[in-house]
Amino acid sequence: MKSFRSLLLLFAMLVVGFGTARSQQFFALSFDGNDPSQPVTTPGTGSGWAILSADKTQLTYTFAFAQLSGRVTAAHFHYSKAGLRNPTPTQSITVTDTSGNGYVTGSWTALTPAQADSLLTSSVYINLHTAANPNGEIRAQVNPIAGTGYVLGLNGANSVPPVTTAGRGAGYAVLWADSTLRYRMTFSGLTGPLTNSHFHLGAAGTAGAVVQNITFTPTDNTLSGSWKMSAAAIDNLRGERYYVNVHTAANPGGEIRAQVILPNITAVSVRQLATLDAARLNVRVTPNPSAELVTMSFAMPQAGRVSVRVYDALGRAVSEAIEGTWSSGAATAQFNVSSYTNGVYYCRITLGTGETAVQGFVVAR
Repeated sequence: MKSFRSLLLLFAMLVVGFGTARSQQFFALSFDGNDPSQPVTTPGTGSGWAILSADKTQLTYTFAFAQLSGRVTAAHFHYSKAGLRNPTPTQSITVTDTSGNGYVTGSWTALTPAQADSLLTSSVYINLHTAANPNGEIRAQVNPIAGTGYVLGLNGANSVPPVTTAGRGAGYAVLWADSTLRYRMTFSGLTGPLTNSHFHLGAAGTAGAVVQNITFTPTDNTLSGSWKMSAAAIDNLRGERYYVNVHTAANPGGEIRAQVILPNITAVSVRQLATLDAARLNVRVTPNPSAELVTMSFAMPQAGRVSVRVYDALGRAVSEAIEGTWSSGAATAQFNVSSYTNGVYYCRITLGTGETAVQGFVVAR
């Protein structure tokens, strides 16, 4: 009974906005052949991101690369600061590549405190090796970012309507304290050269107007730039209401697209996670506390797309998202929490408008 009362107390602290949790660390990855310790003349390029878990034991990463001299023969993490070279790898990276273009996701698990400290002090880099450049053709320092990091996962399935294409890419956008959004993305496999690229205003699954041009040349595989944002633009960014579109002649409406989204919820209190008061959607979680099945019920203000997902108190997604286009009125989503450890969790409901509502609940047995 004492432990149950403690859970309820923690839950109450989170709901009123006082509870805090450790946050993840966002890293930006920018690949090229320009590091002075191993300069390589190559058009090879790459972009991506990495996330260090709140407990500092796991690094997850995603990156895309393009225009290498040939297929990647090896890829590793190495210990060293920028401008220095360490030929001894510390962790291998699995890369499936036959053409010098590729998309990689993976994780480095069971990190030691010393390894986590190396990551947090910019003392680790990723090296991509090719036959023509066995010491590494392009590399990226794993740089911790002080701003707010957003991820860009470009593909045809995200387009509206969806596009069947081999095109794919990855990148990042970082909002800094001076209200500037700096971004970089790399892609390959398009049906033809670029014809345009922009930021658009629109929630996932919807098409929206152009709000910011992205400078490019038709042969580019990496796009980068900056956007000085107004207060209204920052509000839209935080609501995940922007997307990046890459256009080609074959797909003038956009061949690949990425919603500009947070990699995970790293905010520390339930109140900070929501752009809507949960009461406005009449959000209820029953039973609460729960041991097995929980039902999230809420009222859709109008027909549209919805995504519902469960997170733990550290902001980590612990369920798959339930997504779809729902009618207006009463709606429900059900999750099995029988495998969850006792503690505080919360359900995040994201509307097609980008607005979100959060309702906390307790798992206790």
